[in-house]
Amino acid sequence: MAHLTQVHILTLNCWGIRYVSREYSRRLNEIGRSIANADPIPDIVGLQECFSREAFECIRREIRSILPYAKHYSAGSFGAGLAILSRWPFEETSMIRYPLNGCPIAFYHGDWYVGKGVACATIRYGEAPDNVIEVLNTHVSRFFFFWHCCTISRRRRLLGRQPVVSIAPIFLTRGCT
Repeated sequence: MAHLTQVHILTLNCWGIRYVSREYSRRLNEIGRSIANADPIPDIVGLQECFSREAFECIRREIRSILPYAKHYSAGSFGAGLAILSRWPFEETSMIRYPLNGCPIAFYHGDWYVGKGVACATIRYGEAPDNVIEVLNTHVSRFFFFWHCCTISRRRRLLGRQPVVSIAPIFLTRGCT
């Protein structure tokens, strides 16, 4: 197989926090249906704030036929909230946890209790040695997380890999650190 000339990638913050998110089940079902009906259909999807296995499976049910390969990353007390779904098989997956994860007394942020980090996947789309896509998926709410993800990406490039980084948006709020 020749090198790909186009890859369609979707990154989405699902806001899949049970008991907090409005219309939790309905939202997750609709996310799955929307991805399945997208034009063009994505080849790779990075999900953030998809904390429970139930939330992940709810979305996956709708898109299993178009994105048959999937990994839901588990970390921390309430999960990592990260998932990667792909048209092509995974060659390798891993999770790199952030060394700093907020403050335990700022429970309303949730960063301390979840396993924040970078979900990594090497996806093989062909037989040639360089027919791989390196995907890094994360959810950043602090500048430090963004910096750490960039550091991981830089290290991957030094190893001769060209990572695709899927990052949920950074929301800067006055007074946040």
